[in-house]
Amino acid sequence: MLYPWNKIADDIRADLLFSSTGWRNLLDMAVRVFASAEKSPENRAFLLDLGSGLLRSAWEEQPLQPNLCQQLAFVDKAFAFLEPSARGILETIRTSTQSPESADTAPEGADHAKRLAGIPRDMIRDNLYWLNAGMEAALRCGRFAWIERNVDDHPLLPEAAKAGLLADCAFLQGNFSAAAALYAQACAVLPQGVWRERHGHALHKTGRTEQALNIWEAELEKRPWHWQLWLVRDNVLRGLDRPGAFPQGPGVILLYTWNGGDKIDRTLGALSEARFPDDARILVLDNGSDDGQTPGILAKWEQHFQGRLRGLRLPCNIGAPAARNWLLTEQETRASEWLAFLDDDLLVPPDWLGHFGTIMRAMPDHGVYGCAVLRHDSPWLFQGVDIHLRPPSRSVKKGNFGDAEHLQSVSRAEDEADFGQYGYSRPCVHVCGCCHIFRRERLDRAGMFDVRFSPSQVDDFEHDVRMFSGGDAPCCHGSLKVRHMYTYTSGMAAEKNLPKAVNAYANHLKMQSLYPRPQFDVLYTRNQEMLLRDIIRRQR
Repeated sequence: MLYPWNKIADDIRADLLFSSTGWRNLLDMAVRVFASAEKSPENRAFLLDLGSGLLRSAWEEQPLQPNLCQQLAFVDKAFAFLEPSARGILETIRTSTQSPESADTAPEGADHAKRLAGIPRDMIRDNLYWLNAGMEAALRCGRFAWIERNVDDHPLLPEAAKAGLLADCAFLQGNFSAAAALYAQACAVLPQGVWRERHGHALHKTGRTEQALNIWEAELEKRPWHWQLWLVRDNVLRGLDRPGAFPQGPGVILLYTWNGGDKIDRTLGALSEARFPDDARILVLDNGSDDGQTPGILAKWEQHFQGRLRGLRLPCNIGAPAARNWLLTEQETRASEWLAFLDDDLLVPPDWLGHFGTIMRAMPDHGVYGCAVLRHDSPWLFQGVDIHLRPPSRSVKKGNFGDAEHLQSVSRAEDEADFGQYGYSRPCVHVCGCCHIFRRERLDRAGMFDVRFSPSQVDDFEHDVRMFSGGDAPCCHGSLKVRHMYTYTSGMAAEKNLPKAVNAYANHLKMQSLYPRPQFDVLYTRNQEMLLRDIIRRQR
């Protein structure tokens, strides 16, 4: 029986179709679902059940988060939907968590290691608020030993919660056998849906795929709105999560760099350890580097690849979109059936092209394919996955530009920990431009990259939107994960590099003018319809 997506308000359904994970996202949707239940008496029972499921899943992702504990306890008191074991553990955690009047001990502006060092151990053991704050900081800076030590002997934590949190810790370090055993231990006492789902991922990682599929089937009976799990399950059933043959036909791998130095050296080093076809070629454009390092580094790798890599040098930096276009005019590129663009600060795994080959055969009706992107310094955290258009009613910013800022994109994955929840493949509006592969004839149909977005930022987004508007929707293949050294210029980083941030913002405003509000509304509606068709097809 298909899930009744039509019973969910349009704006909530849009956010749910973007992502069915992430505790902040789940909490926000739960609050809005409960509010909509009061206005829809005919769907009240359905919406209350959905809101309760979203809220519980949010708490299961962050069981020590004080606000979530309070919210869940309040809703459970009203509707009594938790089983006794979950209610007891929730109450234990809630009463052991007191939000302090001031959190000066761990100032927000400090880096995560300093934040962690600023929390005394006696505070951690007396109040789960500080254990939660410490775990958040430790996750960001990779201090997994800190988490294990403070969780394992914490006097206020119930044993099932300890097992679940330690399982998460083992999973993120790649110790999947230990994680599977700990998840099983936790779920024997407290069968949390999120832990059971992660238990399935751990089992699949260790080759026990049939058990994983059985667990996921049971979870989807309880959480049929969790489309990400539907799609992950579909990928595993069809073998789409495994690398296969290379993309068909001759191909070329394209990179451009300006003063890449150590970054491009590491990128080409990773590429040298990857597998790709004998007839594939690599083109690297030196975009006017003047750092005294990059030309020599490229010459070294040109010699290493023994004729498979050709370097090109320009006398000045012509910007990212023009550099892409220059590479597209080269003889090797014109003769190729597929072409992959890689950023100069990207680390690909050895089987990256095999993963692209798998999805290009399984889902052939797309013009460009992307992947999941992890942070280089903390590769257990996502930087981005599939990207979509934000609902227009929530994206417009009134101000000096009036209605000019209607075109906004959204990817919920940023900074989420990687528990396998994004290991799906689905159509989207934009894929991360640091690693994407095109079918040549589809790229020719869309045209070159727009040089108005020089020197960088937004050019890849605009090109994907152009392909989407022309009927060649991008496709994100989350089973392929790459590591990106780039840090987006926002917040404090923007203050340190203000010219770059201003240029990125200016380029975004340029793009708004290319897609006026009526045209954007058409694209947004098409985006939503595409996602809904995709999940309904997978649920049949």
